[in-house]
Amino acid sequence: MNNNNFVNMGLIIVVLYFSSVFVNAADVPSSAESYRLQGIEYEKAHNNTQALAAYNKGLKFYPNVGLLYWNRGLLFFHTKNYGQAIADLTKYIGFKPNSKVAILLRGCAYYNNNQDAQAVSDFQQVIKFNDCESYFAYLNLATVYEKEKSFLQAFNNVNKAEEQPTYCRSDSTGFLQLKPLNEIIIGLRKLK
Repeated sequence: MNNNNFVNMGLIIVVLYFSSVFVNAADVPSSAESYRLQGIEYEKAHNNTQALAAYNKGLKFYPNVGLLYWNRGLLFFHTKNYGQAIADLTKYIGFKPNSKVAILLRGCAYYNNNQDAQAVSDFQQVIKFNDCESYFAYLNLATVYEKEKSFLQAFNNVNKAEEQPTYCRSDSTGFLQLKPLNEIIIGLRKLK
């Protein structure tokens, strides 16, 4: 072995040593799930900038992991960056086309981004699943139609929501429903 090989090996050892000294292994997630969980922890601490950085870094290394788009889309939604929320939720739906909650949330983002036609399309798509999320989709459709002053369509969707089983009416997340039922009804009364 010549001296150049020893020098190269010595440099590699020095680089590895200093990278382990200056980079805490706990700070470098080793999987997409680690980046996602790191982002969630930052969100819990109300540090949205760091949460976004964690999701972005995770997506840089793992662009085919749908849950990273889901979590970043939620972050964008909660920070009212609806255009970015729509993009990430659309990407996530590409991975999980039957995710009723993602489609419903994207519809809410469309509505909040003044893209009512797309919101209506998403809410109608959720209704086709004929599941508990239909309750929220009907109420959200009523909200869109109330905004457009389409009394009959709004009223019909409120009635359809009321026909859904009562166990479907809980929104523990607080973001699946654009407006509470009583506010929709008050708005409809004003349209008469």
